[in-house]
Amino acid sequence: MRGSAVEHQSTNTTDNRQLSRRSVVRTAAHAAWAVPAIQVAATVPAYAAVSDPLTFTAGSGDWTQPLGYPYVDVTTTVLNGSATDTTANLQITVQFPNMYVWSPLLGANQTITISNVTGGWSAGTVTYSGTGTGRTATVVFTATAQLAASASKTLTFRATTTRILVDPAGADSLTLTATATNHVTGSTTINPTA
Repeated sequence: MRGSAVEHQSTNTTDNRQLSRRSVVRTAAHAAWAVPAIQVAATVPAYAAVSDPLTFTAGSGDWTQPLGYPYVDVTTTVLNGSATDTTANLQITVQFPNMYVWSPLLGANQTITISNVTGGWSAGTVTYSGTGTGRTATVVFTATAQLAASASKTLTFRATTTRILVDPAGADSLTLTATATNHVTGSTTINPTA
């Protein structure tokens, strides 16, 4: 008898160390509620971006090489492709290739000045990256008013370079990229003509 009492006591001790059914059910209920909330939050931005494209609908560039420094007049139009959403933080980034900012003849850096910017846009500072034949320039234009759904906005500006271009008709293309919060990025290239 004594042997069975000891056996019974050891079984009770083991049962006390196991999780109760109530603890298991409570933990599972909390986990079940937490997982779907995370999944829903992760899918919302992707859906918004797919439905709101930015596209360029027009673009041109014209070189002029007077007695002074040459310049290019650029015109481009961006369209908010969303049927319902207004843009937020609308910007157009323009990248100038090497021939605008490096002179192989002089072996020296050249600069770009931005002027004649259309109303409704402001130009940031021109930034330069790379060196020598790998040097490029970038400027960001920020919209002062946002684009309503299905609306378009035109940007025009003049970029004057201190480089004397021998053949402006052969100027390399400018790359333009339009961005806005929760919109798909749009891009285009403009090859200026003389």
